[in-house]
Amino acid sequence: PRNIMFATAAGIGCFLTFIGLQQSEGIGLIVMDGATLTTLGGCPPDERGNAYFMRPVDAAWHDFCWDTWEWDKTDPTQINFPPPYTGKPLDPVKVCRECVFPPGGQNMSNPWVAQNCISGTFLPDVRFGLPAKSANYACFGHQVQSPTMWLGIFGGALMVLLAVHNIKASILYGILFVTFISWIPSSSATYFTDKSQIPGGEERYEYFKLGATVPDVSKTGGKLEFSGLAKADTWIALITFLYLDFLDATSTMFTMARLIAEKVPGFVNEKGQWPRQVHTMCIDGFGIVVGSTLGTSPLTVFAESAVGIREGGHTGITSFVVACGFGISMFLSPIFASIPPYATGPAIVFVGSMMFEHGRHVEWENTRVAVPSFLTIICMPLTYSIAYGVIIGLCSQIFLWVVCSLIDVLTLPFGKTKTFRTVWLDSMSHFYLAFGKEQVLIDELPGYVPSSSAHVDKSVAGDSSVTLKKPSDKAEVKEAGEFNRVSNIMMRTSYRNEHQV
Repeated sequence: PRNIMFATAAGIGCFLTFIGLQQSEGIGLIVMDGATLTTLGGCPPDERGNAYFMRPVDAAWHDFCWDTWEWDKTDPTQINFPPPYTGKPLDPVKVCRECVFPPGGQNMSNPWVAQNCISGTFLPDVRFGLPAKSANYACFGHQVQSPTMWLGIFGGALMVLLAVHNIKASILYGILFVTFISWIPSSSATYFTDKSQIPGGEERYEYFKLGATVPDVSKTGGKLEFSGLAKADTWIALITFLYLDFLDATSTMFTMARLIAEKVPGFVNEKGQWPRQVHTMCIDGFGIVVGSTLGTSPLTVFAESAVGIREGGHTGITSFVVACGFGISMFLSPIFASIPPYATGPAIVFVGSMMFEHGRHVEWENTRVAVPSFLTIICMPLTYSIAYGVIIGLCSQIFLWVVCSLIDVLTLPFGKTKTFRTVWLDSMSHFYLAFGKEQVLIDELPGYVPSSSAHVDKSVAGDSSVTLKKPSDKAEVKEAGEFNRVSNIMMRTSYRNEHQV
């Protein structure tokens, strides 16, 4: 549906903004909070606290062992073992030492360990020690006092100011500005040495001084294990990753194509198709296969590509240059890996704000369209997945479509102007548009406004005849587009209320 396509573009912009404001991939303005999920951040390292997520059974065994050691409880008959253990009472000290917190790992050659720690319903994940701490953190105080956060904010402001004055490569200038300052070891906002606000500064500095390296995939390339295909869980994971990656890649492709269409009128037609669309998707699939055999994450199209499109990349030459840059970066990875997240985060936020403009094409006055569109937009950052946002939006759209269509059919005997044919056309209008049968809607559906005149925006209708040269012309075109859009909504709403327009 067209509204889901526009909402996907706006949702990706919202998703990018959410990424750029976090600590792991952005400036660290937003951090985690135990009560409200997220809150204002930007605190110094000594005021940060990481979370350790544990299941209830893990926490129970952790508290059990702590209580045993603290109070020196050794009588197993006087101790209540945490569920789900229901076996015979065991020595609590031995249980904690050999099963829950074994020094150097569990010794499976020990018969007691093999019998009780594994087959005796022992033990939870806490037996390996505390779980890995979360990548994000919470602030205990001194919010908005991090030098790296303010450097990122200043870099983002520089990007916006340069873009306002139509300076080319404004995003690149902002990234380079923040990066060069972060490479100064004596700076309070440095990305290197032990002064870095982000852990691992010493290791990053030593890696940066290498300058260049030779890529090595001997540990990950071609390391395939086909014996796992005999397990049902493997197939469930494969199918899940398949449709998630498919929805993620296709929705991102459609959004990137529409961004190009804003600069290249007619690049995307009324059906949402662009030149060599099949070739594009085949290349994306080929890249995913190659990446998986090399042991990397999927080599698919990413929403961050919007940064390059906004900077003027509209043709295959851009892709070729980027590919050459990636090839060079494999040997210069110590340098490129030293670009801090608070340098690229502002660029992501800036592009996300530009992409959110696609939400204006959604008919927010129409509840059947507004609710699925809003769910698509808001669920992308909240679920941290483009695919999940699209799935939720499509499911809500299908639900409303089915229920409203059934209601229209059941109320046909009580209507005066509606017929089964008009109800059918109204319910299936999206499919008629998708298969190029819009003329049927124009001829037979009362109140239908062609998609080519519903929006005068060139990126949507692909109409290159509209030329905005003077401020007066732009205002007139905008007013005409708003009139057509409102008229379309009014006529469709009036039709559903069984009134003649």
